[in-house]
Amino acid sequence: MSCIGHEAIISFFNTCISEDRLSHAYAFFGPRHVGKRTIADHIARTILHIPGTHTLVHPDLIVVEREVDEKTGTLKKDISVTQIRDLIHRLSQSAFTKDGYAVAIIDGAEHLNVAGANALLKTLEEPHART
Repeated sequence: MSCIGHEAIISFFNTCISEDRLSHAYAFFGPRHVGKRTIADHIARTILHIPGTHTLVHPDLIVVEREVDEKTGTLKKDISVTQIRDLIHRLSQSAFTKDGYAVAIIDGAEHLNVAGANALLKTLEEPHART
């Protein structure tokens, strides 16, 4: 995985992970195509011990993003409240791995509809341990 230009932020997160000082949530913002998702994927891989050469699939990783509309084949306008409720449900369950971390990436959180954003607030304010 190439994180060229992001060495300082990668170093910061590696230190936080190794010293068990991770916060429960981080927001990445900026223009498109600057590496926000790449950094989020790197952090998830590190926390969940996923080798960098493997597809980012893990039972304790939940990725939420806009879905594809089956009728039009285009991305839906919003991330729905149903998607967020599914996320909250999965995060409320015990982790599958011995490390006990659950990681969620909401790619395109600016596309959350109002109901979805409101549903997510309690989880952000009162997260489960190691989430």
